[in-house]
Amino acid sequence: MAEFHPVLKFSELPAESIRRVLVEGRPVLLARIGDTVHAVSDTCSHEDVSLSFGCIKDGAIKCGYHGSRFCLKTGRALNEPATESIPVYSTRIDGDTISVALENPS
Repeated sequence: MAEFHPVLKFSELPAESIRRVLVEGRPVLLARIGDTVHAVSDTCSHEDVSLSFGCIKDGAIKCGYHGSRFCLKTGRALNEPATESIPVYSTRIDGDTISVALENPS
């Protein structure tokens, strides 16, 4: 069973926003769309830059560096220059707490 780590209060992540957090020392990007929170690697697969400098658009995170977009559900690269997917992690919301599991990427 995956171990979930509490990372942020749900109330601290406004709808349609992103936030970089560290989970066991690993940079993770949280993205909230409506009441759903997605967790993906915060590192672009094209260049080692933080995706937290990007923005959410149409269910994807857009890298602020070269414009590559990644699906928040699957991590799949949606356009060049990125060609490789990024890891996607399981999330859980308990009350006002967002937790992320790194052991079993989905």
